[in-house]
Amino acid sequence: MEEVDDDSDFEDAKRNFEREKKKKAQKDLLVQLKKSIVQSGSRQFIGVVDSLDAGSTEGRYAKLVKLHNQKKELQSFANEINYAMGQLLNSLPIKSPEFSSHIIKLIGKGYSKSHCYYLVSFYKFCSKYKTLIYSNLSSNLIKSKFKLIQECITSDRDVQFWESY
Repeated sequence: MEEVDDDSDFEDAKRNFEREKKKKAQKDLLVQLKKSIVQSGSRQFIGVVDSLDAGSTEGRYAKLVKLHNQKKELQSFANEINYAMGQLLNSLPIKSPEFSSHIIKLIGKGYSKSHCYYLVSFYKFCSKYKTLIYSNLSSNLIKSKFKLIQECITSDRDVQFWESY
């Protein structure tokens, strides 16, 4: 009977260790995010978000191409441009079979359906937690740790910091 207790104690200790490790990673990421936002200063959108009403579906596709090209030129504003692209993609038929081929034809490879879904998720999340848009962390880092970033921000007690930058 004691072997079972030892095994369950070991499993409990292991779970507690993993939980504490995850909490520390979240806290470290949160500190890094806040620091990057404060360092970026109080910036305003570069103007791409204000004029997203592109009318027709073809107009929205044309706007996506324009944003993609701006993102290449203005890497420091990549998160704002990703937000704007997500907003546009949210209004396009991503689930349609011809969407992927149409996007690849217009923009090129690198815009898979999963990347488009990420951009829509980024847009929706940042619609509530706008401060993330102003982070100077690379858009690739944010994308690779997006689930963790979402967990960190939504569990942070300083909600006002994230909602009203």
